[in-house]
Amino acid sequence: MVIMDFIQKIMIVEDDMITACLIMTLLKRMGHFVYEPVSTGESAIEIAVLNKPDLIFMDIWLAGVINGYDAAEKILSLCDTSIVFISGHPESDLIFQSGKVNYFAFLKKPLEENELEEVVRRNRP
Repeated sequence: MVIMDFIQKIMIVEDDMITACLIMTLLKRMGHFVYEPVSTGESAIEIAVLNKPDLIFMDIWLAGVINGYDAAEKILSLCDTSIVFISGHPESDLIFQSGKVNYFAFLKKPLEENELEEVVRRNRP
């Protein structure tokens, strides 16, 4: 684990609270400020607009009416942030192969600590 020399404000949008807590724990150990995870696209939009995070880890298939893809599109139209999509569903790959999604990175679940470190490191301003 690497402690970062630049602290980022990070948001986690994940409806599986075990996964969300794992990501949050790893990111906090790296020294970053992590907002409490949210589980719906609706909450993600509201919190992102309010807090302007540097980086958002966004699950694609979320509880609620708005999925992660649609939430990300709305957030990116309102905020200057980076989106890292996360998913364990194979069909998620098809969305990204289409080239229609504006995103910083895509990580497959289960996530590895070194993957998180690398993505956060690359997001430095």
